[in-house]
Amino acid sequence: MRQSRNPFSKRRSESIDNDSAFLNLFEPGILDILSESDWCDTVRPIRSAAGGGKTSLLRLFTPSVLLNLHARRNEEPLKDLHRKLCRLGAID
Repeated sequence: MRQSRNPFSKRRSESIDNDSAFLNLFEPGILDILSESDWCDTVRPIRSAAGGGKTSLLRLFTPSVLLNLHARRNEEPLKDLHRKLCRLGAID
């Protein structure tokens, strides 16, 4: 059974100080809201209540997090996240 990962449980992804811990907690299902064909072609406002995951979503696309994910792409808990980001074209 897959362990539930939820960076929002800490309410602030900024308080997760290392990228490896952030990736271990990030739930890749949120990426399903992004269209694979045109997710980066236009400006998209991101609105939600406090603690809704805006910062976590943006942090996922920072270079240090993407490099960490690429280095750990073969780890079972991160394979789904890596696959989704590959389909979006955010990582190779």
